[in-house]
Amino acid sequence: MGSERRLREAGVEAERRVLRYELGERLLKLRGGDVSAMVTYILREHLEPKTVVALRNGGHEVLVYWRTHQEIVVYDLPRGGFLEATGETYDAADGPGEWLEANHDELEWIHPDWR
Repeated sequence: MGSERRLREAGVEAERRVLRYELGERLLKLRGGDVSAMVTYILREHLEPKTVVALRNGGHEVLVYWRTHQEIVVYDLPRGGFLEATGETYDAADGPGEWLEANHDELEWIHPDWR
């Protein structure tokens, strides 16, 4: 049982490293400058039951899927501050995949699980 838990935790940590790298690279292209604080704030939202699923609006918005609410919530991404919900939400009762696919043209980055 303990080794199964360690494997799961190692997988989560590996995913976070991949996301840190991808988000950093993408935000650097979209927004320039020091993006490390922005990436840190984004990854704070990437904890159960939430999953960061996309960036849009030139990297100024982060889309987060809330499993418990079955919706995608849009957050503003200021350069050095905490993410703030915009009030904009999208229904994602069947998960975020269908919405992401239908709206992929307006997204600048999509989580690897939904590409």
